[in-house]
Amino acid sequence: MMSAIAAAAYNNLSVSAALPAIGDDLGNLDLLPWIITIELIASAVAVLAVGPIIDAVGTRTVFRWSLVLFAISSAACGLAPNVYFLIGARALQGLAVGAIIANVMAAIGLGVAEALRARAYAVNSSVWGVMGVGGPAIAALILTVAEWPAIFFVNLPVAVFAGFVGWNALPGPTEAAVRPDADTTGLAIVVAFILLSLGALSTLTWWTPLAALGALALVVVYVRYERTADAPVLRMRHVTGVEFRTLHVAAFLVISAGVCANTFLPIYVKGVRGASTAGAAFAVVFLTMGWTTGAMLSSRLSERLNGERAVVLSSAVQLVAVITATIGIALTAPLPVIFAGFFGVGFGMGGVSSAGIGLLQRFARPDEMGRVNSAHQFIRTLGFSFGAALGGALLFVTVKFMLGDADEVRSLLGEGSGDAVVDPNIVAALDRGFALSAAVGSVLAFLGFAAAVRLASASDELAGASAVTEPAA
Repeated sequence: MMSAIAAAAYNNLSVSAALPAIGDDLGNLDLLPWIITIELIASAVAVLAVGPIIDAVGTRTVFRWSLVLFAISSAACGLAPNVYFLIGARALQGLAVGAIIANVMAAIGLGVAEALRARAYAVNSSVWGVMGVGGPAIAALILTVAEWPAIFFVNLPVAVFAGFVGWNALPGPTEAAVRPDADTTGLAIVVAFILLSLGALSTLTWWTPLAALGALALVVVYVRYERTADAPVLRMRHVTGVEFRTLHVAAFLVISAGVCANTFLPIYVKGVRGASTAGAAFAVVFLTMGWTTGAMLSSRLSERLNGERAVVLSSAVQLVAVITATIGIALTAPLPVIFAGFFGVGFGMGGVSSAGIGLLQRFARPDEMGRVNSAHQFIRTLGFSFGAALGGALLFVTVKFMLGDADEVRSLLGEGSGDAVVDPNIVAALDRGFALSAAVGSVLAFLGFAAAVRLASASDELAGASAVTEPAA
């Protein structure tokens, strides 16, 4: 299981680290956020759609097919001749990654005793952390000796190793497994909602309010549809049930805050601070190291105290850290100060993720473990998508507003740009755009902390609630 998570973690983190090199080579800098966002959108769709499939055919079969798709899509990304092809290949990669993540979480819920799940999730998060250090380091090393496509080709041996280790290791279907009918209508509504909502965030133009209203209308449409559907792709009780709703909100906001503030840190480090491509790639290490630390400590706190308190503590650390990073960016503080802030941002994300999943599965029935996990992973993935889309939009809209063309920044991303004479207006635009992204991340972190406090205050209600309130239709 952990080998599959390693493959997914490397894919996500190495691509973030290589964005400056990709932008320098392919251009269309205003589309760079979509290289991250489209993978997250597809991952959110896959996380949701794969839940009933896991409950029907078991985690073993889903693991095999998702790993094959991951390998094929990684090769396609490496062969991309332009940014449009790369975005399409990243969408396929996101489908594979979403299926892998949801599958591993369900496998832990089905195969690990409840008393040991917190540690299992901590081990899972530690793999993300190891790859958080190793992934950018590998990407940085690759970028010193090869072009950016090589970071995708490295996924191929990782996928082969994951398949060798886990091909027959995961559980099959449970005794209560029932093959569900494909809910194509519900999935189509969800996909349309994701595209409209994230499209509204990714551009911030005159039609953004119209897209947002359309997304809200689709929420109403889906809620009404779900009430009469025999086997909806997402059951609303898995989202709005008293056992889950506040936890979903807290996780969404904490993750959105961290991603909004951090995703384009490598571009800031290279474009504003003049670091090399390899040096910029290492910038994401600090958030992922913090993620690992937060996950491990929150798992211990969940055992000694309770998961709700671990979520509050983790979100509080993130709030202080993202404010620190934002102030450091605004004042052009030394990079170690900013990196320390992003370590704390990652601490909050890892802590809330690890403790939150343990809380979630406490109330999930075994025969619905796949769907309950998929609902939470869907919301968490929406948090990643929301944060990446919003952070990218704020950054590049600011650059466009100040310069008239986001591609002007490309001169700062090329090799050797640190030694070139560049227009200080370009540096200022990138600096101001990234500072704005971090500041909005601070607002989201505050809201996430407030949701975590609400979760803790409702702990008695959560403890008294039964497992998912009604059986599947």
